Amino acid sequence: MPAALALLIVLAGVLEASATPRRDRLFPKPVELIHIRHIVIDPGHGGDNLGALGYHATQEKALTLEISKFIAAFIERHSNVRVTLTRHVDRPIALRERPRQANALKADALISLHCNASPNPKVHGMEVWFLDAKASAGVVHALVRREEGLPERGVAAQLPWTVGGILSQMRYAAAHKRSEMLALSLARGLKRGRPGARFRGVRQAPFGVLKEALMAAVVLEIGYITHPKESLALLEHQAHLELARGVLLGLKEMERLVAQQERGRATAVGGPTPPVARPPQPRAKSQRSPPPVAPAAPSR
Repeated sequence: MPAALALLIVLAGVLEASATPRRDRLFPKPVELIHIRHIVIDPGHGGDNLGALGYHATQEKALTLEISKFIAAFIERHSNVRVTLTRHVDRPIALRERPRQANALKADALISLHCNASPNPKVHGMEVWFLDAKASAGVVHALVRREEGLPERGVAAQLPWTVGGILSQMRYAAAHKRSEMLALSLARGLKRGRPGARFRGVRQAPFGVLKEALMAAVVLEIGYITHPKESLALLEHQAHLELARGVLLGLKEMERLVAQQERGRATAVGGPTPPVARPPQPRAKSQRSPPPVAPAAPSR
């Protein structure tokens, strides 16, 4: 075989191998979901809203966009789930426009991706938040104000919404219940997909980006860019890969819980199968005389 032809064959094999998507070790086979077929990932902030600023000149708006794109590509490569991003470039999006996009698409879930920040450089770890109108702790107020671009005016500052207003906008109680389910599912997935990182817990807050969502909706805080080591780790490919694995594992867990819930609802509606009534069978006549009837016991 001529050397030039052999070289072409080798190059063709290399190109073919590079064009074939590599399977991930946690997902040797494509994940097939039934109840979660389309999700929206919202890269937080954008445009003139920089978000948090961290070490290594990290801007939250840029990091959330990069990681959101990676997670979206990973999920579509390793599952049958379709992913839509609320933004693909650095541009501003109104806060309420983000859940409205998800509503218009009739998505099954909305994940708003953010980086966290703290005046204390020792604070680090991931968090998952879902909507709760009654969450009113000072730390929650400060976090919501920062994420929504509002001025920091102290923990006692009046937030620009009321508990009644939030509750009135939650048109479907099921959306809130599924949001809690999604938050807990992502928590399990992230712990497994990113085992070396700290997970700070599932929490609740009145995030405006979640208020109008008609599907399961959460805010995912992927880490603190004000922590020296964590901010550097979030710039690396390995962290992006682990976050993507965690999100897909979380969607698998969510699928399991929704399927379990659907089975329970079907059983409750149908009810247990009643026993089949059988007609009474006539007694066979005995050839012998019936035994004498015993006298009834006296009542007391």
